[in-house]
Amino acid sequence: VTEFGISPNGEIVSVTTKPSSEPTMLKFQSSESSLKISWSEPVYQANGIKIEDYRVVLKDSVGQVVADQQVQDVTNIKFDNLNAVTKYIVTVKAIAEFIRKDSATNTTKKIHEYSHPATLIAFTAANPLNPNSFQANADYYSVTLDLGKSNITQVPRVTGYVVRYSLMDSTGQNIKPGTSRTQSFPGNNDPKKIIGLASGFTYGLEVQEITTVGKSIFSSPMFIIRTDPRATNGGYIQWTNWSVCNRICGPGQQTRSRTCTNPEPSNGGTNCESLGQSSQTKNCNLKSCFETNIQECSWTSVITVVGNGPVKVKQSLWYL
Repeated sequence: VTEFGISPNGEIVSVTTKPSSEPTMLKFQSSESSLKISWSEPVYQANGIKIEDYRVVLKDSVGQVVADQQVQDVTNIKFDNLNAVTKYIVTVKAIAEFIRKDSATNTTKKIHEYSHPATLIAFTAANPLNPNSFQANADYYSVTLDLGKSNITQVPRVTGYVVRYSLMDSTGQNIKPGTSRTQSFPGNNDPKKIIGLASGFTYGLEVQEITTVGKSIFSSPMFIIRTDPRATNGGYIQWTNWSVCNRICGPGQQTRSRTCTNPEPSNGGTNCESLGQSSQTKNCNLKSCFETNIQECSWTSVITVVGNGPVKVKQSLWYL
């Protein structure tokens, strides 16, 4: 996801999150009353501007801001004095300053914060002696889970775990009923697994453990990773053929056009304005009608009888 603009000094700049080939990484470690957050650096790539700080905001399940920190160090951001087994929403933003121009409305807007493409929804642990410690690398198509280092997955008798992933509702915070799918993986010996998700959808993930007796020893949701749709920039189709000249003689015009549907812009992607015009015209039939349309039509005869004299025949040649 790239956003273009102009720096306060008038330079053209861009802020780019990592592309899908370099997945965004958000990591958390939770205890009964705290969450420790970190993410991969650099999450953002800046061209022409300096990202000065990061802003980390923690909200509760109803969207109320619990904590708001502005930091330079991207590791070990800790939130304390939290409620046990409670869902918290963590968002990360880069703080910079540039001006974004909206060509459609011919307006400008000063940007101070640029959002991370993924939002982490984490849960505090129920047992302070058995904290959750998971890592998820989320791009626009998949989530990589690393559960093997967790104390929970390393306890005796755990033979595997089940990952349930479901579509989220329009708020991006709650799981939609009836949309769940599950995948099962072995425990303790194959910790990293990739779960493929459909591009452009928002999914939540839960983790459960399977014991040797076939029962779950821990079924509380551990975390939810939300992947945002990738922005798609628009592209033109091929030019249409030139139209027939709009006049049969004298100065006329021909036109051709193309549409921004290859592909259509979506999810905040740019339109085709930067790729050139959507229509073109050219002149045709430059010669005048008099020069180009004179043609001999036919002879006409006019017979005139004057008295008893000879008959006179007058012939005329008409032109159009």
